[in-house]
Amino acid sequence: MDDIKFVNLLEKHLLIVQYARGSAGNLVQRIIGADQQYYWDSVINNAVDNNDNPIHWPDEGFRIQTSKLTIEEQRSACHTGFCNIFDDNDRELINNVQLAKKAVSNKQKLIVKTDFDIRSFNKSVPIVRVIGSPIRKIKCAKPLTEIIEDNTINIDINKLLQTTEEYKKLCNFLSLTPNKNVQLFIESWLYRQ
Repeated sequence: MDDIKFVNLLEKHLLIVQYARGSAGNLVQRIIGADQQYYWDSVINNAVDNNDNPIHWPDEGFRIQTSKLTIEEQRSACHTGFCNIFDDNDRELINNVQLAKKAVSNKQKLIVKTDFDIRSFNKSVPIVRVIGSPIRKIKCAKPLTEIIEDNTINIDINKLLQTTEEYKKLCNFLSLTPNKNVQLFIESWLYRQ
């Protein structure tokens, strides 16, 4: 199985967060993952203390990812484990298939993330597209811009960080139950920037 087959086969059980690296896509994934309709576990959560709450910033932080980021940049991020698609990593795909099976058996959806534009081969999987570039330690090389497509919502990351209106827009699009702890998690994220 490749990523295209993965998306096409499981489109009714997936939500895609599309974002440019450095634009806080993991933050958006965590905000959505706090809703009961989405599968979340300690592997996805990636916390050093192994908790599974997507919108709790543990004292020990999140596991450092292998990347070109400095330790300080890594500690300012809330990286999640696995759930990346279209990154040419067979191990990632195998883990995503396992996570998707768990989500389906729990009657939940799995949130996957990518910086790849999948609309050329799939028009129906829902996409949360993170647009803009937040002011933070990690620089966003080339932020995404707004597009108008079916089954797609554009979320301006700066508005999400500064107002509750963008969060309400996200809740309406995905039928999320508003969570008062989301704002506290956003504040924790902002404090680390």
